[in-house]
Amino acid sequence: MRRKPKQVRAKRMVDDIIQAGLQCVAKNGLDGTTTRHIADEAGISVGTLYQYFDDKEAVYEAMIEKARDEIVQSLLAVTPQIVQIDFRSGVLTILHEFSHFLEKDKGRYLKVFQYVGHFEILEHIKVIETQLVQMASMYIMRHPNEIAPEKMQVMIYIIMNSGISTLIRYLSDPTPLFSREALMEGLADMAAACIKGDA
Repeated sequence: MRRKPKQVRAKRMVDDIIQAGLQCVAKNGLDGTTTRHIADEAGISVGTLYQYFDDKEAVYEAMIEKARDEIVQSLLAVTPQIVQIDFRSGVLTILHEFSHFLEKDKGRYLKVFQYVGHFEILEHIKVIETQLVQMASMYIMRHPNEIAPEKMQVMIYIIMNSGISTLIRYLSDPTPLFSREALMEGLADMAAACIKGDA
């Protein structure tokens, strides 16, 4: 990002450009989106866009950052609930949160995450994993005999890299063979079975 927005108006402009980027990727795909598309969608000139972003890739990076921050906020919101319920229900709640996130705003974030291989997202995933680790630490304090701390790290990795990618693939399928709820129940069962097997 070229110019770090400080004033409310500038912050709103950056957010408008990011939202326009999300909308354009949802409509045109990643390769089919240009800075002209994004500027037009935001109702600004390309020159104004370039005051805030170097190119469309910089807009894409800001889109991923926004997605990351929204995921972290949604996890923070459900943490008090998750640390009080059983492990399987907690995994199911996390999957529901990710599902709602991906489908909101007519699935704009889902469209972006379908191109996840085109982005450098490792650092963003680490931020989300850090939030999950904090949640897990609180969970272990409340349920000290249910799961070993080292096993929880493995489960976080599995949830992030298998559960979420499976959910993205499922939601991207126009004709799935079974319900979303059945998929999430299956993923939660798999996680719970791993924990029971370890116990």
